[in-house]
Amino acid sequence: MTKIIAVDLDGVLCEDTLGYDHLAIYHKKPIKKNIDIINGLFSRQIFIIIYTCRREDARISTEAWLKTNGVHYHVLVMEKVYFDVYIDEKRKFQAIEGM
Repeated sequence: MTKIIAVDLDGVLCEDTLGYDHLAIYHKKPIKKNIDIINGLFSRQIFIIIYTCRREDARISTEAWLKTNGVHYHVLVMEKVYFDVYIDEKRKFQAIEGM
C-alpha cells in the first residue's frame, strides 16, 4: 500500500505570516530543510499532498512558488482537509521521523 502524506504549506514549507496578501505569496521564504525532507519522501514513492487554506484564486501563484522552490508533490489542495496524519506548523516533522 502506498503511503500518503499531507503537508501544510504555510509554516512548514515556507515562512508563515499573519494575514493574507495575494502578492506576498511569491515572496515567502522557503524552509529548505523541510522541502528536502518532503522531496526525499517523494523520491521514495510516497504520495505527497500539499494543502493550504489559501484561497483558490491563489492557486497559480502557489503552484509557481512550489515550482520555483523545487518542491516535489503529487496534489495541491487549496483547503484544509482531513487526514490520519497532519504535518503542519504545529507538529512539524515529528510524525515522519521514523519513516
